[in-house]
Amino acid sequence: MAAKRAEAPWLSHAKEDISSTKEWKELVSEVFEAVRQQLTENHVSYFSDLTDSEKILFLDRASKLVRTSFRHSNLVARVSAILDQQINDGIMEELMNPSNKKPKTELVLDSASDACADLLKKWPDLRSKLLTCLNRPLPLKLRKVIWEMFLLNPKIRDEYLNRKLKSSKTNNNTNTIESSIEQRCEAFLASEQSFQGLSSQHSSIVIYVMKNCLTYKHSSLKESLADTDYLLILPFVKVLVQDISIHGDSYHGDSLNSTVANFVGIFFTFMELRPTYMKDSGTKEFHAALKEIGDTMATILESQDHQLAASIVKSFAQGNNSASLASCLSSLMRSYLRSSFVGYLPMDVVCYIWDQHILSMKLQKLNCIPTFAVVLLILLKDKILMCHNEKDVEEVLLSGAKELKTRQFQNEIDERFMPSWKQQINDLQGSELPLVDPVATLGATQPWTWWFQERPATRQRPEDRQAAREAREMERLLLQKQRRKEEIQRQREEEQTLRDVFNKDKQTQVDKITSLEHELTQERQTRHLMEQEMSSEIRQLQEQLARFQAQKGQEHLAPSRHSLSAAKSASLPPTPVSSIAVPQSSQKDEVKNILKGLLSQAMYGVNHLIHGTAQENEAIQEVAKQVLKTTRQECEKAQLTLFGKELSDEDWINMTTEQRYDNKEILLNKLKELHRK
Repeated sequence: MAAKRAEAPWLSHAKEDISSTKEWKELVSEVFEAVRQQLTENHVSYFSDLTDSEKILFLDRASKLVRTSFRHSNLVARVSAILDQQINDGIMEELMNPSNKKPKTELVLDSASDACADLLKKWPDLRSKLLTCLNRPLPLKLRKVIWEMFLLNPKIRDEYLNRKLKSSKTNNNTNTIESSIEQRCEAFLASEQSFQGLSSQHSSIVIYVMKNCLTYKHSSLKESLADTDYLLILPFVKVLVQDISIHGDSYHGDSLNSTVANFVGIFFTFMELRPTYMKDSGTKEFHAALKEIGDTMATILESQDHQLAASIVKSFAQGNNSASLASCLSSLMRSYLRSSFVGYLPMDVVCYIWDQHILSMKLQKLNCIPTFAVVLLILLKDKILMCHNEKDVEEVLLSGAKELKTRQFQNEIDERFMPSWKQQINDLQGSELPLVDPVATLGATQPWTWWFQERPATRQRPEDRQAAREAREMERLLLQKQRRKEEIQRQREEEQTLRDVFNKDKQTQVDKITSLEHELTQERQTRHLMEQEMSSEIRQLQEQLARFQAQKGQEHLAPSRHSLSAAKSASLPPTPVSSIAVPQSSQKDEVKNILKGLLSQAMYGVNHLIHGTAQENEAIQEVAKQVLKTTRQECEKAQLTLFGKELSDEDWINMTTEQRYDNKEILLNKLKELHRK
């Protein structure tokens, strides 16, 4: 049905303003003191020690204690003033809109109805406060919510949906019944003046809902439909039509089926909760209830207008001198009571009466329906006094009832019955409720004044509206152009940012590459110098080794040590070295040690260049072991997958050359596949 609405802004602002007022804080403090006093009297240490029901009881008692205080009166007046200001501020913008076609009164009612409906859906227990709306017609939006809240039976709704799902196919007899019901629905809609202006689309939706509801009633109760069934469904159809006019686009598909289910749940509940005197069944219970309601109407009429009561008895006494007022009224108003005034009063008046009946369903002492029946007679008193018999009275009622207005009923109820109703409600609720009077505001709360302080909306001429539309269009185009420029500028800034980041990353990479190349050049130069030094040392050592070997060869050719020494001393000039005798074995060992050191340094440098440091070498060895282990495991896994076991050396030897070649190819392909995974 209608989409879920968000909370009205003016309601949120009103709550914030009320919670920040001094009157609210004072009343909360007083309630806190009253609760603390109850805790002390009941020997309870903390409020949190109570159960949820006990907390509600304590708070209810505290609220009743502070309700008669001046702080409560001050807060009520303050809340009224804040709501007055906030709701008028909230609708002023909508009222100034040139496309608005609603007056300020209707906008206020719509806004207040939406807020009330949201609060009732959030806190259903607050529906007892709806007695504040007694003796006034409910706003259109609020009427649907309240009727649905009081009458909707989820069990009946679910039964209808389940039965509709199961009955996918119907027989010809059912189709005939549905066709007959549909024709009667169209006839009853055509007979009611308030439904004659429906569009074809809305009319089809309404007839579809009526037909499904009454067909389900006929099939579930296994009884024929009476005229009262078609009449009593019309007020619900009226509410449905008003809701369709507001949310017409949402009535299709599953939403329409849900609407029918809700309609069935509401209508069946209303039919079940009807008083016995409305069920014209002809049983003893019905006649007893009809006699009782006749006595009730006679008591009410005699207490309000004795002259009218005597005139009715006189009109009905023609030919039956023993007729009593109760029997006359029960006979006269039987059809009106059976149909709950549907078909006799205008539909707006009927909905107003049903509002009071539904709100006071739990207050049987109010006698809502009998009271309105008596009010109907009082409003037609002048014409009834001129009647001479029963037929004249019936014709006066039938013709005069169609001309009555809701305001007439409200005035009579307010003047004659509202004080007693108010007292009965106070006895039930335990405290006085600020009932809304249609004529004046009751209670200590002052009437709203902000309504008159706000400047009314100025009327605009067509050319002014045209100029305003052009100005709005120009402003819209300028805003669109400005947004486009801002979007282009934002995209350019993003592109420039990305370009800067890219250039920065590129420069960083270039600098890093240059630094690495510089380090590589230095490393090459260092290695080149080390190689030159090592080559020079090797060359010197080779020369020393060659000289040493030449000296050794000459010693082998000499005849004796003395002659060699003599010849050497004679041939060589005296030098500082030759004057010192060095053993040949020590010189050879020294050369070997130098060569070993040089070669070890060379091997260390080459090993360092190839394998790095000792730690890195160990890491490489560890990785090599891990790779070798993984390869061995994969090979074993591949052999198990291909051959069902691990092949030993003996298995490979027993294979032929071709088998060994093929198996190796298969095993190699399997290992490649495992590596790719």
